[in-house]
Amino acid sequence: MNVEALIFAAAASGSLGRTHYVNGKFISSDLCFIITPKDPVNFSIDINFII
Repeated sequence: MNVEALIFAAAASGSLGRTHYVNGKFISSDLCFIITPKDPVNFSIDINFII
């Protein structure tokens, strides 16, 4: 199952504040915030708006 998400590094000293777009499988840690759409069919993440 592919998951579309934004990953925000909140507590990693070298990557603090970095945001990554992911569309697929991923592994995260407790140092990050994961933002996913509640209804991915009707409300997908618009990557053009973020960039």
